[in-house]
Amino acid sequence: MPKTDHHPDGARIRFYEQPHEYKLDDGRRLISVTTYIKRFFPEFDSQTISARYALKHGLNQQDVLDAWEDKRNAAAAFGTDIHGYAEALLTGSSLPVFSSPKHRAYCRVVDRCVADLLNTFELVDVEKIVFSHNDMLAGTVDIIMRDPDSETILVLDWKTSSKIETYCQYRTALPPYENELTDCNFDHFRCQQNLYRRLLDTEGYFAPGTQYRLAVIHVMADRFDFHVIDELDI
Repeated sequence: MPKTDHHPDGARIRFYEQPHEYKLDDGRRLISVTTYIKRFFPEFDSQTISARYALKHGLNQQDVLDAWEDKRNAAAAFGTDIHGYAEALLTGSSLPVFSSPKHRAYCRVVDRCVADLLNTFELVDVEKIVFSHNDMLAGTVDIIMRDPDSETILVLDWKTSSKIETYCQYRTALPPYENELTDCNFDHFRCQQNLYRRLLDTEGYFAPGTQYRLAVIHVMADRFDFHVIDELDI
């Protein structure tokens, strides 16, 4: 079943996990934030790079490509599992049970992180679909919270990447962001979070003048780190 959510003006949107599609009631398909930000960065030339890697290491190129694909799929599946656990924990739903030591370790870290968050901030929403039917853009924010002291809105996303890299020496972003961004995962996250902020702000999800703080929560097997995201005009 698709997940359903609503715009402040009442418009309804549905998200279909397969094939990762946002769709309005009138049939229009919206561009996902993750797809939209790809236009800011050069396309990864898997054929050329895998050929070089295979030659350097004495491997078959197709084996290299298959191994990369398997690694991507495993990482995506694992990330989905941890996101699901965090969502259930925050919403008070039945918690999924995992048998693998890696899953269980990450879930314990999520337990600690959620406890810290709820001890400091007010939960506003979880897995919130935000969208603009004028810009034809949509995305899902993992966690929205409010600082009760300042009324600032926190826009947070879980990340289970093996590491968060803040710079890529080989590739910059495409114009006009080539002097602001490099093709590292942190800069992809910067774009993602700032697009969420833009949608929340311009589409009326919160009152005019609301202040936002953006961050990603990097979950690892033994700890979590907060990476604050600066404001980016995007």
